[in-house]
Amino acid sequence: GVYDIELPDSHQHTDTSNVFVALIDSSIANSPLAEKVLYLYPELKTGFTSMDKKLSIIMKYGRRINRVKLAMINPFPVSMIDEYHVRKGNPFLKPELVDIYQISFSFRLNTKQHPMFTGNLFYKDIQDLIQWHDVDFVTINEQSFEILTAGNVASGKSVGYDFALSLSPTKNIQLILDYNYWIKKTSGKGETDLIGNSSGSITDGQIRIAMPWKVDFELWYRRYGRHKIPIGEIDPYYYVDLSLGKAIIDKNVYLTFSVHDLFNSRIMDISTEQAITNPTSGVTYIQKLNATKYNEQRLISLSIQFNLSEFPTLGQSKRDRINKPDHPDDIDVDY
Repeated sequence: GVYDIELPDSHQHTDTSNVFVALIDSSIANSPLAEKVLYLYPELKTGFTSMDKKLSIIMKYGRRINRVKLAMINPFPVSMIDEYHVRKGNPFLKPELVDIYQISFSFRLNTKQHPMFTGNLFYKDIQDLIQWHDVDFVTINEQSFEILTAGNVASGKSVGYDFALSLSPTKNIQLILDYNYWIKKTSGKGETDLIGNSSGSITDGQIRIAMPWKVDFELWYRRYGRHKIPIGEIDPYYYVDLSLGKAIIDKNVYLTFSVHDLFNSRIMDISTEQAITNPTSGVTYIQKLNATKYNEQRLISLSIQFNLSEFPTLGQSKRDRINKPDHPDDIDVDY
């Protein structure tokens, strides 16, 4: 038999090297010259304590900085999803600066540790707020490419308060209740998911009991209130942790049995709505998103601590009260 073999006259191949070459050339041309920058971190504090030491008031000012990583300022392409979606750093990126003004106070009925009431009022001034996923579009050879980078997009103001009550009804029982609330407003040229108003609250409850046979019992509860974000909200949710601990072998070994997220309730329901404009067609449409995020589910663990020194540190609770607003899991809403 006779067989005919036909070779294709041409083949399709997309050369994407020009995309990276164009980005590299642009980065070299536009990158700033090396410069030295000096940042100061002042902290001023003054306070008052009553003669009987039952009332204490502290006023404080301080500055914090959120430094950027090297990859975030590298001007060259660092990764890609495909030839049309490239991530690169921004050499002009500045660190976030946060000026914090605080008034803290504590009051106790006697000079012993409990009962004690503490509070904290704060105001934050945020400069050069960073948007870590800033999307820009560039046109190369009449083709549109999506460039993912980071940029300073906004400034913001934040106010809030935090109150806590610590009680010891008996020498074997300790109760701690904590509530904090904050409001933040940002303004600037960034994407709509970052610019606007946000608010939220957190309630903590903790009970520690010294049980018979020298067993330490601890139950810890946290509830995130309804959290408002510029383009939507996060529904309230809570979780509970439980632990039992006991020191053995002359208190040099401490065993801890823990159950994290006792009821598997650490679930975030997120709803967003925002206007999106297609850069090619110019059409604007409304994008709605309903998402559920499952954080770390129930985890049972057994830990062993060894103390090789003379300091009695074993068995102390690792949950220290946070005297500032916290934030929902993996959602950047505050500092």
